[in-house]
Amino acid sequence: MTESGTVTFMAVGDVNIQRSDPLGLFGDTLGVLGEADLLIGNLEGVVSDRGAPLPGKREAGSSCVRGSVGSAPALAEAGFGAMSIANNHGMDFGAEALAHSLELLHQNGIAAAGAGPTLAAARAPAIMTRGGVRVAMLAYTSVFPASGFMATPDGPGVAVIRVSTAYETPANVPYQPGTPATTITIPNEADRGAMEEDVRLARLDADLVVVQFHWGVVGMSRPLGYMRELGRTAIDAGADLVIGNHAHVLQGIEFYREGLICYSLNHLQYRFASRLVDPSAHPFPGDTVIGLGCRLICAAVTYSQMRLRHRTILLVWVIACALTPSSYRRNFILWRFSAISRPAVVRTLLGTLSSLRSTRLPDRA
Repeated sequence: MTESGTVTFMAVGDVNIQRSDPLGLFGDTLGVLGEADLLIGNLEGVVSDRGAPLPGKREAGSSCVRGSVGSAPALAEAGFGAMSIANNHGMDFGAEALAHSLELLHQNGIAAAGAGPTLAAARAPAIMTRGGVRVAMLAYTSVFPASGFMATPDGPGVAVIRVSTAYETPANVPYQPGTPATTITIPNEADRGAMEEDVRLARLDADLVVVQFHWGVVGMSRPLGYMRELGRTAIDAGADLVIGNHAHVLQGIEFYREGLICYSLNHLQYRFASRLVDPSAHPFPGDTVIGLGCRLICAAVTYSQMRLRHRTILLVWVIACALTPSSYRRNFILWRFSAISRPAVVRTLLGTLSSLRSTRLPDRA
C-alpha cells in the first residue's frame, strides 16, 4: 500500500513454469510484479509431481500440462497472492495432483480458487486482505474435458460453467456459397445461476470482487457471445472486475456499468504458446515467456465507508514483455492510462489495443 493510501492490484494471464530455476524465468519483470499489493493469475496446470495423465485427453487433441514443484515457492517470491485453478489443465493428473498442488500453494501463502475436493470448495472464493481492503476472487472454466474434470458435490475437480454451441446458416448462403456459419454459444442456465449466487454472496463479504473465467478459443482475438454474457452477468451480480484467460492472445477490454471486463490477458508465461497461435497474426504470443498483464490501481477511498465498486478513477496499465528464446533478453513495452470510467476512455484504451490486433468491443450497455 502506497503512502497515499492507494492499494495496487495486478492481474496477469496464464502461468505455467517448467524449468529448474523457475524464479529466473521472470527476470526483469520481478521489479514490476513486485509493485503490486495483490498479484493474481491463472495457474495453467497443477504444480505437482504426483498423479498420472488423464486417459484420452491427448487423443482428444489436447495435452496434459503441469508445472514443476519448485514453481510454487517461485510464484510466491515473485509476489503472487492468489491463483485460479479453474482451467482445462487443472485435473490433467487427477485428484492426487490437484490436492498436492493446492497444498503447495497454501504452504507458500498463495490462495487458490476454482478447484477443490468438492464442488462447494471449488466454488468458494479465495479471500485476501491488503491495506484494509478485503478482496474475494472466484474462478470458473468453460473449457474442460467431458469427463474427469468437473467438481461434484462429493468429488474433486474444477468449477465449471457449461456452454452449448450451435451453428446458424447465414441467409445469404444461396447468394454467396461458402459463407461461414454464425456461431451461437449458450451458457448453461443452472451453472450461470450458481455463479451469480457465488458472486452475490462474495459481494456481501468483500470490498472488491474479482471473477476469473477460463473461456474462448485459443488464438481467437475476439470474445464469443457467451463470454460477453457471462462477463456482464458477473458484473450485474456484484463483481467489480472480470478477468479472462485461455485464448493466449490479447482481446478487448470493456467497461460495463461499474465494472471492468478484460476478455483475455494473454499468457504471462506458457511454454507451449508458440504451438497454439500464429506469431505473424498475434503480437507477443511468446515462446517461453511473457504475454500481457493488466495492472489496476484504484484511487484511494475510505475503504471502511465506501465499496470499491463505487470508485470513479481507475488507472490501467498494460504491460507487455517478450523473451527472445535465442538470446534470453527481456524487452519491455509499457502503456499507461489515467482513466475515468467513461466510454471515451474505453475507446482510447481499445483503440490502443487494436493497434496490437486486439478486438474493439462496441459501446453498449
